[in-house]
Amino acid sequence: MWNPVSIFLLAGYAEALLVALMIWSLRFCLDGKWWPAAITAGLASGVLPQGIASAVVLALAVLMADRSVRGLLRGAGFGLIGLAGCVGYLIYCWVATGNPFKIHEAETVGWQAHLTYPFHMVFVDLSRMASWHFSVGMIDVSKQMRVVYALDSGVGLLAAIVAVSGFLLSRKDRRFILPATLFLVGLVISVITVDAAADSTARFILFLAPFYVIVAVLLHRLPTVARLPVAINVLMLSAASAVFFGAVFNLGYWLT
Repeated sequence: MWNPVSIFLLAGYAEALLVALMIWSLRFCLDGKWWPAAITAGLASGVLPQGIASAVVLALAVLMADRSVRGLLRGAGFGLIGLAGCVGYLIYCWVATGNPFKIHEAETVGWQAHLTYPFHMVFVDLSRMASWHFSVGMIDVSKQMRVVYALDSGVGLLAAIVAVSGFLLSRKDRRFILPATLFLVGLVISVITVDAAADSTARFILFLAPFYVIVAVLLHRLPTVARLPVAINVLMLSAASAVFFGAVFNLGYWLT
């Protein structure tokens, strides 16, 4: 609720629906309820590409529960159900336009987006902070955009640290395998494109719910004397950022 770009939970974006469906699907996976997990994952995969991560986690969860050939086949089957929303959207594009990947064509033409190596856009944002200039009409908004790029690149670097931490936690405690996998797959989907417009790294990453689970565990492992002060300061900084960026967005400025 208080992440720096929480305004997108209220704005006309799909993140609120995505995060709800991904959390529900993960919860069902942890409870071993495969059909509800598959249905919510299937819906999530039709909302945004990051929703595909729920299908991957579902397949992994089923296989972890039954490591036989039967479990492998069931995992693959439930995983395919979890991709139903994405597949359905591709079919819709195919029927409506004759090209199942019309969305990719639109992204390429509209935003010059294309696949690249992971975190490419983070490095682009860092370079833009120092040299990039942008004007809307006669108004120079370079300073505002540098704030956006600082937010995106900072969150991107933090996400990389959290992803590695999640992997290390899952090696010691199997309970973290599914949340860490959901975050890692969602993160990879979020950082393998590059485009000419302002990137949305912060918006995509901060709505991957396992991010908060992993960060909370890391904070809990701090010495007792430091744990509460650090947690309070993190929350206050995040809340202040959320209020600031929410006000900026509502004034009509581009955020992320």
